[in-house]
Amino acid sequence: MIALRKMAIQYRPTIAEIDLNALRHNVAVVRSLIPDQSQIVGIIKADAYGHGAVMVARTLNSCGIKKMAVATVEEGSTLREQGLRSEIMVLGGLFGLNSSLFREYSLNPVLHNNEDFKAVIAQLKDRDQNLKVHIKFDTGMGRLGFNKSELPEMIKKVRYSNGLQVESVMTHLANADGCNPQQSEQQIRDLDEIFSAFREAGVKVEKHFANSAAISDGFVSVPQWVRPGIMLYGSYPADRFKNKIDLKPVMRFKTRLLDVKSMPQGQGISYGHTFVTKRDSLIGVLPVGYADGYSRHLTNKGFVFLKGMKVPVVGRVCMDLTLIDVTDVVDVKIGDEVELWGENISVDEVAMQAQTISYELLCGVSKRVPRVYLNL
Repeated sequence: MIALRKMAIQYRPTIAEIDLNALRHNVAVVRSLIPDQSQIVGIIKADAYGHGAVMVARTLNSCGIKKMAVATVEEGSTLREQGLRSEIMVLGGLFGLNSSLFREYSLNPVLHNNEDFKAVIAQLKDRDQNLKVHIKFDTGMGRLGFNKSELPEMIKKVRYSNGLQVESVMTHLANADGCNPQQSEQQIRDLDEIFSAFREAGVKVEKHFANSAAISDGFVSVPQWVRPGIMLYGSYPADRFKNKIDLKPVMRFKTRLLDVKSMPQGQGISYGHTFVTKRDSLIGVLPVGYADGYSRHLTNKGFVFLKGMKVPVVGRVCMDLTLIDVTDVVDVKIGDEVELWGENISVDEVAMQAQTISYELLCGVSKRVPRVYLNL
């Protein structure tokens, strides 16, 4: 398996370079935006947004981050099997059936509803070991979490549940990346009330609400936990932050020209001939397609970076191949390096071209694209 992986890195020209120094830089940016004594919870769900959760977690550990968050038990157990010793918070649902795995892999579940609570309590019966949990409240997202009206009953249950160690209360901001802060401010006030109620009942908990947008917007005014996700990977949670903070892209998605073909004026390109050459043209063939995570929505809309210039995608993006118009590129040849996104064309820009968000593009880079780590 190792030999095959090395072969993939050596011979397949489509790779995702992961610059761990850029990740370290972005951690420093996060720290500059939050009060001293705040704790960072590194969000590494979805294989660290496509960057490779194991290597990202190890790098975050080396930066002093000791708490991580994933979406599923499977993600958490994989990290444990790879030797990660950090605290791991599991953000997704408990589903009852896999509740015992939290104890087996020392994972800390986030409880969203009474079924989650019952499943955890059932696992604690007749056992000596405590289980750390986090309790999520829905203060406006309309998704997962207890309602604020359930707070009195929840506190009563927590106080009388032996072995249950509630480490934090949390919420998720619905519109922190928007331009109107009022909704976020109300959600934060609601969480503050919940936090105070737990503390007044003698349940010592931490609180956290701040995602990348809230951190970037300065919502964290007192020491607490924060949950940066997309900003760790060098993408901005909203365009308005680009002139405010300096993030570095961690992933550089790149390939090489597989072929260069001469096409006459009037020649249709790729499936359906959705692009027709308007002049005699040189068309470059790239060994990357939607099976690799290069979105089909970039058909006739995307750009790549080649030899110092942006070059348009022409014709439909295929499963394994993408075509670009290289007519204006000087001395273009087979083997030239092509950046799909990274330092010269940001994933945010590509996401705009594809009418989606950077999160989706980064998470969508498929397993058949080798991750090559720089600055270990």
